[in-house]
Amino acid sequence: MKNTNKTDRQLSELLKSNLPDAPYNPWFTRTVLNRLPEKKKRTAANIEIWVCVIGAIITTVFGVRYAIESYSSDYITVQTLVGYGIYLTLFGALVANIAMPLVKRGISRG
Repeated sequence: MKNTNKTDRQLSELLKSNLPDAPYNPWFTRTVLNRLPEKKKRTAANIEIWVCVIGAIITTVFGVRYAIESYSSDYITVQTLVGYGIYLTLFGALVANIAMPLVKRGISRG
């Protein structure tokens, strides 16, 4: 198939006519705008954050109950220390999973 300059120009004009307008910025060109992905709805991310918030609250409640029960005991065992480690690790992972998307959203909006 033979391409001519006329068809290339027509195609170029057709593509340029359908491009969205970008705000003026000398470092931001139409080609950059063409490479940007479409915005996606973040319903799954919001659901994940709320599940993690609920999980963090539940982990806190059970962790406090576990701490109260273990303090009422006369001695501390390795199992008690492992239990504290598990609760703290799970709580930290949930808080990190909540915080990272919020931090990324703040940075991208910033």
